[in-house]
Amino acid sequence: GYLAKLLPAEAPLKSEPFEDIIADFNAKIMPGVTHWQSGNFFAWYSSTSSLPSLLGDMLSSMINCIGFNWICSPACTELETIVLDWLGKAFGLDESFLATRSDGSSGSGGGVIQGSASEAHIVAMLAARERMLNILRDQGLSEEEVASASTRLVAYG
Repeated sequence: GYLAKLLPAEAPLKSEPFEDIIADFNAKIMPGVTHWQSGNFFAWYSSTSSLPSLLGDMLSSMINCIGFNWICSPACTELETIVLDWLGKAFGLDESFLATRSDGSSGSGGGVIQGSASEAHIVAMLAARERMLNILRDQGLSEEEVASASTRLVAYG
């Protein structure tokens, strides 16, 4: 409740100089921020404090791209695929982990960048579920049996 005491009860009717906004931000907002970028913070996420990530965030925010899928933004989706292939190659992963093979054809791998650890967990759970259901299909179960089995899957975390 500290911030409510520092800010007006109503939205301002007039604009303020940028310097005043930044001064308010530093004096009123920053003291109450959990500093996730600090190496002293238990759940440290360092990725957003580097110069490349700041530039990436700035450019991404500038175009306000919602890249849910290819149809929403072809360039964002394809860039994500390319960058993840770069990352896979930098890690020395086998070509089977890449979205695009060295001959330019589509591979069976690839991935997506998630915005948070929570998103990454749910995507991993969905992928595991689909993999299990495909295994059941490959074993000859009917779609009705697969649908029934899908309601009995359990995940432990």
